[in-house]
Amino acid sequence: MAGRGVRGLARNRSARTRARGNRETTLSKTLIWGAVVAGALLLAGCGQSEETASAPPAASGANQAQHAQQEAEFVPDLARGQSLFENNCVVCHGVRGSGTDQGPPLVHKVYEPSHHSDLAFFIAMRDGVRAHHWEFGDMPPVEGLEVEDMAQIIVYIRTLQREAGIF
Repeated sequence: MAGRGVRGLARNRSARTRARGNRETTLSKTLIWGAVVAGALLLAGCGQSEETASAPPAASGANQAQHAQQEAEFVPDLARGQSLFENNCVVCHGVRGSGTDQGPPLVHKVYEPSHHSDLAFFIAMRDGVRAHHWEFGDMPPVEGLEVEDMAQIIVYIRTLQREAGIF
């Protein structure tokens, strides 16, 4: 009878593990959406001139509506994320995020979502980041990327990490 209980626990644990995987996928998508929205709002707020900053509230509402529409239209596209990564990140971070002598591997436990959120990746691409885990020097901002481009790159990186069993 004790054996049946153990097998039952094992089956339940397996079901719990599958459910947790589904929650992690949902959480990852939520984090990406959060990064897109937060990034768009940060870009809108940080890049304002005096004229824009003193614009009437109606203009602010229009910006919020535009950002909400962009969020609703975002569709993760792994192939596009890969292409953007290869054109903007591969020189330093290597093929499939494996790292080079110029930059760290992004497919590494250090960059799992619980330690470096999607928003952290977004901010690093937008603003650059000081070296803090590796001795490659500071990362400069990645020029010419739109908010959606950054989100697609994050989707690609997280997919590589998931495939490697990092999370």
